[in-house]
Amino acid sequence: MAFPSTQEQMFQAGYAYLRWERCPACTLDVEVWSTPGKREIVMEPMPGFESPAVKHLERCNIAQKTGAQERLPQADAPQKPSPEPQRAQGGAVAPQQIKLYGVTDKNMIACGWSDGTLEIAFRYGKYRYSNVPENIFVTLRKNPYPNAYFTKVVKAHPELYPYTKLE
Repeated sequence: MAFPSTQEQMFQAGYAYLRWERCPACTLDVEVWSTPGKREIVMEPMPGFESPAVKHLERCNIAQKTGAQERLPQADAPQKPSPEPQRAQGGAVAPQQIKLYGVTDKNMIACGWSDGTLEIAFRYGKYRYSNVPENIFVTLRKNPYPNAYFTKVVKAHPELYPYTKLE
């Protein structure tokens, strides 16, 4: 079966609009849809019924270069750390890659957690916070105001959660 070519055809085929998010790779707004098989797919914004239905990763140059997944990841499945650290040029250990999950906030773009390390991507920089429990990350992802929650719980306590600036 061919993929629907318009928003109207997507509805007729059993697709359902779920929400909008920011692409963690390119930071553009995208729409998240549920397929008839209950998978999530990321689409380019479609303002009307006759708008073309285009999968975001077909147009996202950054996601294509980084090999991003078909859909944006969800908070209930944080990435496990790789068993062996990656080596950077010159043999030094590269920082662990943490999978980022898009959030709906105007300043905070995405967040990710792995093995006690919380990574936050803001509009103008990326930071890593140490010693952060997983329940704080899960609550952060589910909170309608993630930046306010983050500021109150993590950022306000640098003695508990030391940070480093990545970018």
